[in-house]
Amino acid sequence: SLNTNNTRQDKTRQKRRRQTYTMQPISYLAKVTQENPLAVAISLTTIKTGAADIFAQVISAKDSDTVEIDWKRFFSFALYGAIYLGAFQYFLFTKVYTRMFPLAQRFAAKTMQEKLKDIPGLKAVFKQLATDALVHWPWGLIPAYYLIQECVSPVFSYRNMISKLRSNWVADLKMCWAIWLPAALFNYGSMPLEWQVPFTTLVSFAYTAILSLRRGGTQKIKK
Repeated sequence: SLNTNNTRQDKTRQKRRRQTYTMQPISYLAKVTQENPLAVAISLTTIKTGAADIFAQVISAKDSDTVEIDWKRFFSFALYGAIYLGAFQYFLFTKVYTRMFPLAQRFAAKTMQEKLKDIPGLKAVFKQLATDALVHWPWGLIPAYYLIQECVSPVFSYRNMISKLRSNWVADLKMCWAIWLPAALFNYGSMPLEWQVPFTTLVSFAYTAILSLRRGGTQKIKK
C-alpha cells in the first residue's frame, strides 16, 4: 500500500509539473499582453497579415514548378497589418467602441442564456455591427488598404489609388460583408469569451488571404 501511495504521489507531481510547463508560456503571454497591449496587437497583426499574403502567393502559384515570393507585396500587407489592423483598430476597439457601445462589451462576456435575455446588449451589438458595416469597413478598412499599397509603390500616385478604389470598392465591400457580418454575429452570439479572439484571428487570416488573392497582384488602372 505504501508503494501504491508513493506511485500515486509521483503521478500527481508529474501531472502538476506538466500543467505548470503548459501554463507558463500562456501565463507569460497573457502578462505581456496586459502590460503591452498595443505592441502585442501590432506584432500579431503584422505577422498574421504577412503570413496570410505568403499563404495566398503560395496557393496562387501551385501550378508552377517554383514559388517566387513578391516581397514588396508581402511588405505592403505586413505594413497594412501593422498600421491599420494593429494600431488603428486597437485605438478604435479599445478607446472609441468601448465608449460608444459599452453594453456590447459586457454582452460579449455573458453566457448564451444571459445574452438571450439581454435585449439592450443585443441592440448595442447590432449598432456596433452597423457602424462597422456602414462606416468603418467601407470608409476605413478598404480605403486604407489601397492607400498603404500605393505608399509602397516606387512612385506614389493619388490618382492611381482612387482609380483602384473606385474599380474595386463595391466588390470589396460585398466580400467584407459576406465574411465579417456572419462571423461577427456568430462570434458575439455563440462563442465563449475565451474563444472570441482566436476565432476573430482565424477569420481575419482567411479574409486577408482572400484579399491578397483578389487584389495582391498587379492591377490595371482605369483611365
